[in-house]
Amino acid sequence: MFEYYLLSDSQYSGLIVRKNKSTRAEFYYDKIKNKWLSIGIMNRYFWPESDQFEMYKEITEQEVLEAIK
Repeated sequence: MFEYYLLSDSQYSGLIVRKNKSTRAEFYYDKIKNKWLSIGIMNRYFWPESDQFEMYKEITEQEVLEAIK
């Protein structure tokens, strides 16, 4: 099962991140390569002292599929 996030900070605005709920592995979608690539980024969005805290929107798998067409 996955959770999906659309990042909204100035550096990563529009980046879609997929997080595996069981392994906590994170991936972002690379539109040029047309595939998911490993990344470790979400801690900074969940950590209250971070400048990027809560600068994301949780999105559905359907929204992801529409965005990556």
